[in-house]
Amino acid sequence: MYPQPAYPQTSPNRVSPQSDQTQLPATDRCNAICGPLLRYIGIDYDKALWRGSCLVVSTDQDPAAACLQLELQSEDGDIHSIEVQGELLDSFRNQYHFWRFELQLPLLHESQKVTYWMRTGKTFSFHLAPINQSMRFLFYSCNGFSDIPQAIKNTFGHNTAPLWVDVLDRHEVIPFHVMIGGGDQLYQDALIHKDFMKPWRDEKNPRKRIATQLSQPAREGFEEFYFWNYIRNFGFEDNPIVAKAFASIPSINMWDDHVVLFANASRFYLLFQHHTTIKLAQTHGLIKGVLPTCQHIVTTLGPEIGFVALDGRGERTKYDICRPKSYDIIFDAMYHLPQSIKHVLLVTGVPIVYPRLTLFERVMESAANFNLATLAGKTGALGNVVSGQLNKWNGDPELLDDMNDRRQIRSTISFFCLM
Repeated sequence: MYPQPAYPQTSPNRVSPQSDQTQLPATDRCNAICGPLLRYIGIDYDKALWRGSCLVVSTDQDPAAACLQLELQSEDGDIHSIEVQGELLDSFRNQYHFWRFELQLPLLHESQKVTYWMRTGKTFSFHLAPINQSMRFLFYSCNGFSDIPQAIKNTFGHNTAPLWVDVLDRHEVIPFHVMIGGGDQLYQDALIHKDFMKPWRDEKNPRKRIATQLSQPAREGFEEFYFWNYIRNFGFEDNPIVAKAFASIPSINMWDDHVVLFANASRFYLLFQHHTTIKLAQTHGLIKGVLPTCQHIVTTLGPEIGFVALDGRGERTKYDICRPKSYDIIFDAMYHLPQSIKHVLLVTGVPIVYPRLTLFERVMESAANFNLATLAGKTGALGNVVSGQLNKWNGDPELLDDMNDRRQIRSTISFFCLM
């Protein structure tokens, strides 16, 4: 049914994972500050190839240092070696460089373990499912904390990460092949407390906030915050348990509102979570919607499971989750899934089923039109009570913000009736 894979040849002067990599000269090491991060794209069933990528952020700008070595070991012990040269995707402040490694790995009718390494002194591994079997996958979302006591963050946060420890323990016993991030892979809420946000934060009138012009210092502040927030959340130095999971289980990710609060964040969302840029997104396996900021995912999790992730942010307005033409694009991609597909897993960051609360919605909109945010800024202690129930970004009641996130709000066109 499936073709026999052809293994590419490796370089004869590669560094073996069994060698003492920690003794390499400093000039030969990969100075990584984040990564490796694994991403799953899909399977080419005609060529029996697993497609994915690996991302490393480092201070190295020499292509000679950006070389990834892999060894594929089958269940019967056969080992095949592959060498992959990195592609420079982007650079931040001309100091930190995003290296992407395209992975096209031959699949067999049996499981394989892939061991890989760079000149970092560290060796990692992940697992490939047999080409004729479904993958084992896990789902997670809300990978962080917002508006909770610091003591709880200290107990369950980066230092101990008990849920992620459980993921890795289970992975050690029965390996996962894919990790699905359904939104909020990290939180950007701390941005509002930064100094460059103070003029905007102090403005109590939501209309004036919307009209605020983005200054160059603020733009640079946004980029600085987003970049280092990803490094802290995805990197080994500050978040070692999560970083190990990202280096051990390939991911498919879709964003939500905590991942991007301003358009500047889409650059780093695409880089860190999809290993791509807006210009290269389609080349790297994403499906462009109507706008270039909108990137959907349609792939498979084995020959019988289709996977669809709707981008609910890239074209988002109050009146549309996705533009109607985007749904046409998604359906066209779904029609091209293998004929063997029996099930389709749909991931969306916006609730699909929700009670109709039209009257309550109108009450909340009336409260928003009354400009409670301005009132809260002028009424002392009462203002503190009122403002605690308002969305800190636009001044609307918090419940209205949650209601606008559902697909059954009267202004939203639902596409699920088409499925």
